[in-house]
Amino acid sequence: MKNYIKLSVIVSLLIFISSCGDKYTNPQIKFENNSQTLIFSGSNEVNIKITFEAEALIEAVKLSKPTTSAVETIDITTMMGITYGQSSIGLSTADYYLKVSNTELNTLKQAGKFPLNYSFTLTDQQGSEVSAIYTVSMPQTNSYLKVKSGYIYHEGSTLTNSWDLVNDIEVSKSGVASAQSIYNNDMSDFAGNWISKNGTTFVKAETKINYDTFTDAEVISVYSTGPILTQVYPNPQTENIYIAKNGNNYYVIKVTNISPYDGTCACSKPGKLTFEYKKK
Repeated sequence: MKNYIKLSVIVSLLIFISSCGDKYTNPQIKFENNSQTLIFSGSNEVNIKITFEAEALIEAVKLSKPTTSAVETIDITTMMGITYGQSSIGLSTADYYLKVSNTELNTLKQAGKFPLNYSFTLTDQQGSEVSAIYTVSMPQTNSYLKVKSGYIYHEGSTLTNSWDLVNDIEVSKSGVASAQSIYNNDMSDFAGNWISKNGTTFVKAETKINYDTFTDAEVISVYSTGPILTQVYPNPQTENIYIAKNGNNYYVIKVTNISPYDGTCACSKPGKLTFEYKKK
């Protein structure tokens, strides 16, 4: 009986020791200087060290990163160290250097991908997993400080039917196409429809943007989500907001009034659309 008790105690002790040995602390992801964010000024870049720690040893590390088309997930388990040639498998700690050039950040900015999330996932050899995100965002600023007003009349009117967003002036129907950013092309009754003859494109913002409080980042983001239009048709409405783009320049346009029977021209083709717009 005594021997049985002793054996039971020994077995229990071995089980306890074994179970204690199986308890590892959770893996961790640490960012250099404890910083997981970067505000993109337009001239800086990402250059930060990320450390992966696993008491149960590293099994795999993955990175999901933004591209101009979609989020791409890559296995960086064997891309550690400054030269990206070190494997982290079986190690208790390893460093990865996240570098994103200024050129790439500006490309992603123009594609409307901000804020940028670089998501890391670390798995140890016990199957435990942890994730952490490094975010690059734009400052919450509004550089669209110039507020202008414009108007267009019916294409068949004796008055000007187009507007130059660059120079903020009316342009006649016979004016140069390069200046006709907004050009009324109604053939019958005036509805306020327009096209562009200088390559300006438009995105209807719907409720995605507040005309009074929008930021630079929101303008690019809304435009990039589209759909991108070469004509505003059919029948724009008062208070509609459009993001216009010509080259690298953006304009935020709000329709303020559509008057199908405006008789300013005293002609057989009445109609006038007025709008306000903001630009840098």
